[in-house]
Amino acid sequence: MRRLIALGTLVASTFGINSVAANTNNTVTTTTETTIVVPVVNVGLVPREVMLKWEQVAVCETGYNWESRGYQYSGGLGITNHNWIEYGGRQFADNAADASPEEQVYIARKIEQGAGLGDYVPDQWGCGHGW
Repeated sequence: MRRLIALGTLVASTFGINSVAANTNNTVTTTTETTIVVPVVNVGLVPREVMLKWEQVAVCETGYNWESRGYQYSGGLGITNHNWIEYGGRQFADNAADASPEEQVYIARKIEQGAGLGDYVPDQWGCGHGW
């Protein structure tokens, strides 16, 4: 029997599982004898083609260091710590540096939309609007 201990959203396809159900202890049971701890992964927050564009922004902003932590700016996109909180980043982590790249992009997109820029992605080979 394989026990998957779900610590967040489960990327079931990674393990070849088509459907899973967690009990109140967040333990998922399938057939095989292994225990696997699954990290928090928020699949589907940002379309892959959009992520690719924002990854280029991270190259510009922090040299692709998604764990960058600073007094004023954090995460791979250099999101201000204030905006991280203001736009709901704490639903993922207290600081952008502790969130996944996809979670950081999700919040960055909310910031852009809040500024009236819609789905604008800053210049991927330079730096666009400051946040």
